[in-house]
Amino acid sequence: MNRLSQLVNVLIVFIMLLAAASFRSGKILGVDNQALMQTDSIVLLEPDSLVLSNAGYRDETLSEMQRGVWKLLNHRDVTIISTQFFGPNVHGYGGAIPLFVFYNSEADTILCVVEGKHDETPSFFRRIKRRGVLCQWDGLSLDSISNHAVDVVSGATMSSEAVNGSVIGAIDGYLLKNPVRNIWTSLFSFENILVVIVVLSGVYFSYFQRGGKYLRTIQLILNVLVLGFWAGKFVSLSLLMNWLANGIDPILNIAMLLVVSLAVVMPFFGKKGHYCNWVCPYGSAQELAGKITKKKVAIPLSALKFLNRMRQIVTLLIFLILWCGVGFGIVDYEPFSAFLFDQAEWAVIVIAVIFVLLSFFVNRPWCRFVCPTGQILKWNESFK
Repeated sequence: MNRLSQLVNVLIVFIMLLAAASFRSGKILGVDNQALMQTDSIVLLEPDSLVLSNAGYRDETLSEMQRGVWKLLNHRDVTIISTQFFGPNVHGYGGAIPLFVFYNSEADTILCVVEGKHDETPSFFRRIKRRGVLCQWDGLSLDSISNHAVDVVSGATMSSEAVNGSVIGAIDGYLLKNPVRNIWTSLFSFENILVVIVVLSGVYFSYFQRGGKYLRTIQLILNVLVLGFWAGKFVSLSLLMNWLANGIDPILNIAMLLVVSLAVVMPFFGKKGHYCNWVCPYGSAQELAGKITKKKVAIPLSALKFLNRMRQIVTLLIFLILWCGVGFGIVDYEPFSAFLFDQAEWAVIVIAVIFVLLSFFVNRPWCRFVCPTGQILKWNESFK
């Protein structure tokens, strides 16, 4: 297939994902669908009665000081700052996480951080609240924010990073004159460096396999341990739709941008299925499990033909469900998020474990017969 045809395939897949993301979140690249024709395209959430109640304030009247900043008329020393306005490109695993930072100007401290209506996967957000990612900011003075921010930005999960990044954006944009987040520190964090090394080693080994099966096994182990359990960096349908719906912060997501870019670009250079074969941590986990037992189940040819088509059927059904405006939570049940086991739904963990166990008897069953993300990447190469 020539490169022009591949480009057309990529464009078609992009439009399919964009439509699904728009139906799911009601937004395209962070812009509300209803506001696309308006001059001011950012639809800014205001702190409602539920937000005020969660912060401990009832029967309050708000006075807007400037866009994204409000004062309480009955507590004039309290200022409310919208992270949606000062950091609109900060998102979690499943979507945008708008927060409201309550700041006491007299005590010069953060009173609390309260979430607004968000698109994050509910189970992920419940768990990060239980882990104290929101309440860790309570009572911090501005003098201590900079030192504290260095610690929390290196959080292990996309959701906690999004929350911390949102709070830092509000503090940086309104309260402090000097930036809290150092761009170079974010770009060259140890996590990003290690992820890039692992991903690029997969590119190298895909071209130069002189080490044979031993180097491939090492690569698979690194994919599982580093990209999976440690960094939580993997391509998923939920991630792609989140980016298309909410936009992306290139600084916070530089490593994942590399992963996704290589997944799309490598087939243009003769490496079809590169992400699935050389990067995907869940695919790697299945392949490693399959190496434990050499004897595999012989699948009848008629059943194998059906199973080989099932991945396309599953993916098309998911898109049809999303385009009909129902069942949006279905994209959160791919097994990749099981690597974030302290946040993932139990159903996701069970699905992930089942398919890894099946890999003892059938080579990469999820990848070959079910994976919607893998099918999308395959459509990028060819619709045959």
